[in-house]
Amino acid sequence: MKSYQEFLSENINYPFVRVEKNPHTLVKSIGESGYGIYFSLTRYPQMLKYYKDEKFGHDVRIIYARPKINCEIYDFTKSENLDDLIQYMKNEIDELSKRMSGYMKPKINRSNYQRFGNIIENYIRDNKLDISGYIVNHEFYGSIPKGKQLIITKEDDFEYYQFT
Repeated sequence: MKSYQEFLSENINYPFVRVEKNPHTLVKSIGESGYGIYFSLTRYPQMLKYYKDEKFGHDVRIIYARPKINCEIYDFTKSENLDDLIQYMKNEIDELSKRMSGYMKPKINRSNYQRFGNIIENYIRDNKLDISGYIVNHEFYGSIPKGKQLIITKEDDFEYYQFT
């Protein structure tokens, strides 16, 4: 887990940003990487340019998140954490395939692990990680800039600012 100071020192030039269509609140969602509030960590000018594009219209808000001092963030993009997660995921898939005949086991690796949010959530629960959020790869297709994403699980452990 990262301390607040470690997190800021590594990410000071790359704030977490998201586009929000709801005018007053942040919306939690179930995405590929699990349940929470999704933010993107990528080079800020690229993400801002992407979200300010006309296709989103003028009714969106650009929000960025800053962790509070007591915030704990688990980074699955770091090799030591990712290796452990991938091994856990493979074990979970093996167990699942034993219980379900005909189950087609997906190949889990460093480039697609973020698509298995339920297993990531199980890993966090099974390892009793008391975290405010976690970081995974941000690998979308098309014009969205690639980088990392933060899934915030404890909304109150972050401060949110609107970019104007």
